[in-house]
Amino acid sequence: MSKRASIRRGVEQRLARSKGVRAAVRSTAGDVLDAAKARAADHRDTGDYAASLHIERGAVDAHVVADAPHATDLEYGHTNPRSGRWIDGAWIMTRATDDAAG
Repeated sequence: MSKRASIRRGVEQRLARSKGVRAAVRSTAGDVLDAAKARAADHRDTGDYAASLHIERGAVDAHVVADAPHATDLEYGHTNPRSGRWIDGAWIMTRATDDAAG
């Protein structure tokens, strides 16, 4: 006869808000931010992108954000408006998450 495991309601919320998980989330976000800043240094024109990098924290999560106006163009690529030529993305945030993961 098979047995069923049951988990109390709300346990995932309590776990997500635990000190250990919150500390790990903050630490990982900091690692990603550091890696993104290091990668952004290689793509410096005005410095606006690197200066816009920061962490936004929620109740149980954290996001590393680049809110410079050209952040999406730099990350994923864009068409140069003058030449019409495609400029490849630098994938700074994407690679920073890989860097932080080890």
